[in-house]
Amino acid sequence: ELVPAIPAELVPEEPPWIVDARQVMERFRARRQGTTLAGYRTDLAMFAQYLGLTEPCDERDPVRGGRDAALAVAELLRLGRFGANAKVGDWQAQMVMAGRSPRTVNRRLAAINSMLTTARQTGVIDWKLDIPGVPVMRTSNREGPAAIKIATILAALEEEGDDESIRDV
Repeated sequence: ELVPAIPAELVPEEPPWIVDARQVMERFRARRQGTTLAGYRTDLAMFAQYLGLTEPCDERDPVRGGRDAALAVAELLRLGRFGANAKVGDWQAQMVMAGRSPRTVNRRLAAINSMLTTARQTGVIDWKLDIPGVPVMRTSNREGPAAIKIATILAALEEEGDDESIRDV
């Protein structure tokens, strides 16, 4: 044997949040499928990058993305309620300042909240984030014309009275 075995009593135990993170990620993956899982994994990996735990990587790399997501989970569990709220709140502010759309910011927060829900359901934590989503501004009017506008259009068509105008109503 070239390298002597390290006695078991000298091998450090993994911190509890690493063991808990593995358990949470296993259950998290089991409850999600396909594109939802891939999107959440990418969002969690981006959070790990924000925390400085990993280097930027190709979002389409599921192995690296999964490992990075697990690092983000472990860090959130290690930070606890107050530390996690502070870090996620800072990340949210950074994304808003960088011009990310509210829908993107909220989706990324949803990934973290979903993972923390799994951690609560697993009994690993008893807290949740207190970070509200970013308000989404409506960019288009999907309500259609107001009743008064419709009445005005109908009145104008009745005045013309030709078959084509009536048909177009």
